[in-house]
Order: sequence, then structure tokens, then C-alpha cells
Amino acid sequence: MIEKSFVDQLGTSHSFITAPKRIVSLVPSLTELLYDLGLEDNIVGITKFCVHPFHFKSTKKIIGGTKNVHVEKIRLL
Repeated sequence: MIEKSFVDQLGTSHSFITAPKRIVSLVPSLTELLYDLGLEDNIVGITKFCVHPFHFKSTKKIIGGTKNVHVEKIRLL
């Protein structure tokens, strides 16, 4: 079993045995990129500023703004 590890921008270490299946996007331009890469079904949360693709506002959970994220909403996802 191969474990993947990385350190995020806050210095927190994360390890995964398998790739994460759910994505919460905090950056509107990355939300569009994830959609273009065919990952729509993996995206479960977006910010209120993620306006493209348009239908995401009605199909994904809004987890706050880009700088004011509701961590509990993310945990519930």
C-alpha cells in the first residue's frame, strides 16, 4: 500500500492511502478548472463567489466566502 503525504500552506501534514473523493473548492477559478477537468461529481462544496459553471449554485453546497469559510459546513460534507 502506497501512502501519499504532503504539507499544506499552514504547515499541517496530511497523509492519504487513497485519493480524496470529495472536493471543496475555495477559489472560483479552480472551481472552473476542476469542472473542465471532468471532476464535477467530486465537487461537493463551493464558495458564494464560485459563479461558473452557473448550475453549481443549485447543485453544490455553499460553504461561505473565499476568506470566510464555514468549517463546520465543510466537516458535514
